Amino acid sequence: MFRPNALKARLRTGKRALGCWTVLGAPAVIEVLALCGFDYLLLDQEHGFGEPSALLHSLQAMAATPSCTSIVRVPSNDPNYLKRVLDAGVEGVMVPNVETAEDARAVVAACRYPPAGRRGSALGSARASDYGINGPRYKERAADELLIANRAALCPNSFNLRFPAAMISIPHEPRKRHGALRLWPFPSVAMHHRKAGFECIDARETTAV
Repeated sequence: MFRPNALKARLRTGKRALGCWTVLGAPAVIEVLALCGFDYLLLDQEHGFGEPSALLHSLQAMAATPSCTSIVRVPSNDPNYLKRVLDAGVEGVMVPNVETAEDARAVVAACRYPPAGRRGSALGSARASDYGINGPRYKERAADELLIANRAALCPNSFNLRFPAAMISIPHEPRKRHGALRLWPFPSVAMHHRKAGFECIDARETTAV
């Protein structure tokens, strides 16, 4: 259901946030985690269980804890998938493998209503707008309340380190910052990729740029 984004409000004031990553997609587990006092839960639908239809039950499980923000990691930069999880009422999205400025702009466009983006409208029926009860208010506030996190796994020849500048130069909103960029160098990516026989660039190369 539509409500102020507690995590985004916390980040805007410079406060730290503590969250929990869950791959199970089990509403009862998600409900317990939300009651534990985390600032956000990241519901993983890239490597975890679940899809947009099942997401509804997870979000309903978090409805009683407005201080715990829901973020969904989607499988890919797919505007149709993003539209479905947004209509379900998620408060933040994490998009993997965003490697260029064009990728970043596409993510933001998929999450914004025209003219700032190209998100399709279901304001009269979507859970995100309280099934149309708060349609006008949701349309007015959705862009400010939604947290967008672009995730980049830093591996050779796959990432343009200059692209984050595109996140603050979106048409129609040239001076507004849009969400967050997650750089995930060592140890997690390197550990998993090297175990699988892949090579990843050294973390020092990413921090020196």
